[in-house]
Amino acid sequence: FDLKTRKFNSYVAKKQGLPTDPAFIASIESWAKRTLIVPPRMNAYIQVNMEIQKVFQEFAAPDDIFPYSIDEGFIDIPDPSLSRKEKLDLLSARIQKRIWQETGIYSTIGLSNANPLLAKLALDNEAKHCRNMRSNWSYEDVESKVWKLPQLTDFWGIGRRTEKRLQKIGITSIAELAQAHPDLLKKEFGVMGLQLWFHAHGIDESVAAMTEQEKALLRSLVLMEGASRI
Repeated sequence: FDLKTRKFNSYVAKKQGLPTDPAFIASIESWAKRTLIVPPRMNAYIQVNMEIQKVFQEFAAPDDIFPYSIDEGFIDIPDPSLSRKEKLDLLSARIQKRIWQETGIYSTIGLSNANPLLAKLALDNEAKHCRNMRSNWSYEDVESKVWKLPQLTDFWGIGRRTEKRLQKIGITSIAELAQAHPDLLKKEFGVMGLQLWFHAHGIDESVAAMTEQEKALLRSLVLMEGASRI
């Protein structure tokens, strides 16, 4: 729809292959009238992010907190007792409560006692649809959950371009990616192909091994990337 008039744009809809029947147009225009469009406020986003980072420090040391984007981050809590899913869930519920108390924001948490990859996949694909806004994926969930993701692009690190390249070599699902020969993936994608293969098996050794200099660089890049997108 047109941002100024809030009217349906038939020309753009046809280019995108969208319906242009009266019922669809009425639905879009009704939704458009109720849509609030506000200017970005990067300084405010950064301030709230900093408040959430302080909450994280109530539960983990600064060296174990890894910003991922302006509204996402990883926390590594090296506590052996948290290998049990129920204890990890209780802790994450406390984190959610503290974020809400400090910022008024309802947060969603992906959990894993395995690695950041599975935590991120749990966040993106399940936690957002759970009533408590939390989900925990571990190695035993790879075959039943990771391999069953509906689209290749539901997987961390696979965008539309990579999806098309995978489809060209006959890979149309995460299960097929996991079962593909690593040499085929390396030939097509280089080192990234091997990383995709390991990720499809739920194997990830990324964030926790970073040096302090790398973490500082990551924090800088995250904020700069967020600012450039806005």
